[in-house]
Amino acid sequence: MDEEGTVMEVHLVSIGKQTAKRLAQKLHKRKFYIITHFSLNKREECTYLRLSADKAKIFQTAKQFTLPQEKVQEFFHPAQCTIPHALASPKKRRLSVGGTIAQVYELKQGSNWKRRDVLLSDNSTGKKICCKLWGDHATKITETNKGSTVTIENVEVDVYNDNHQLRSTNMTTIQVF
Repeated sequence: MDEEGTVMEVHLVSIGKQTAKRLAQKLHKRKFYIITHFSLNKREECTYLRLSADKAKIFQTAKQFTLPQEKVQEFFHPAQCTIPHALASPKKRRLSVGGTIAQVYELKQGSNWKRRDVLLSDNSTGKKICCKLWGDHATKITETNKGSTVTIENVEVDVYNDNHQLRSTNMTTIQVF
């Protein structure tokens, strides 16, 4: 959380695999940290924490602070939006979306991954968006769910070949009605 009370998710990328691995091993849920030698890059609605590869340090601190519960809830349970709103959202934005399952594609698997693409439709506008469900989420929607209403909470917007799509995260939840 920054000084303005915004809850941020930190991705350790572009700092080298060894540095990212070293820093990631130091971070634990529900612990408090001081991070040095960083800059904040704000793009659209996303904020990136850029760490200086050679100077960045992360120190665990015993000093705790209270997180505003409404900000925490907003981060872990983003407000549900429509498919047209998701199609207009910037890359990396987290949101929840509801719609009708228009198409369920074949489950694809590798040695340590699985993915299923699901096409969601907005009944009032006819707009559609693809949602890529990864890992255990890939088996939660099957061909038998086609035509059902679904709410997918905490997905991330991605843009691939100039097309907006959604992808599941480790915090995604799926409810089929």
